[in-house]
Amino acid sequence: MAEAKDLLEAASLMIQKVAWLQDSGEHSKMVGDCANMGKMAGTYAAFKAADTAL
Repeated sequence: MAEAKDLLEAASLMIQKVAWLQDSGEHSKMVGDCANMGKMAGTYAAFKAADTAL
């Protein structure tokens, strides 16, 4: 479960980076790419957590 928590924290930090990039006026392609990576990381983390719990 520690690994799942670590992955969830990484996904959360990536989404915070996306918010910062958007607020700082970064190009929309860069923001979109980071947002997609954050969503993918979050999905993987959730799957890993559920798999570990079962």
